[in-house]
Amino acid sequence: MVKLLALLGLKVKKKASLAVLEVTVPTRRPDLRDEWDLIEEIGRMRGYEKILPAIPLLPPTKHFPSTRTRERDLKKLSAHLGFSEALTYSFYSMPEAQAFGLKPKAHLELENPMNPDQALLRRTLLVNLLRTAAENARAFDSVALFEIGSVFGEGSSQK
Repeated sequence: MVKLLALLGLKVKKKASLAVLEVTVPTRRPDLRDEWDLIEEIGRMRGYEKILPAIPLLPPTKHFPSTRTRERDLKKLSAHLGFSEALTYSFYSMPEAQAFGLKPKAHLELENPMNPDQALLRRTLLVNLLRTAAENARAFDSVALFEIGSVFGEGSSQK
């Protein structure tokens, strides 16, 4: 595997204590994004017919994916399920907050909003997401949206 990956111009280091390879992918190969792409390249070069089927043995690990990794995986999964990602503003209006039963006093309010419809920092993604879904429903037969973004307020986790 090390030789095959090196033939592709990748830097490969074998970790002595583990059966692990550390691979550095050059920027000229944007198609190699994760370990599955590397496995596919090895199979292609060696010949898929030479790979014997086997159940993978995965040792238990204490590695937990980062927030960014979980976010990326969630976005990929949502897109594969047919959802489109919405990127909405972090603001909404007082009437919109009240229509959703949200108390305007519980929101952080901008002192000088550029638009009165964007005076409150959002405490939930739902308001803008439902507005966007309603706008898209006028043009499309079905709408499936998701959004991952920050929310704001006292004591909020900001995600």
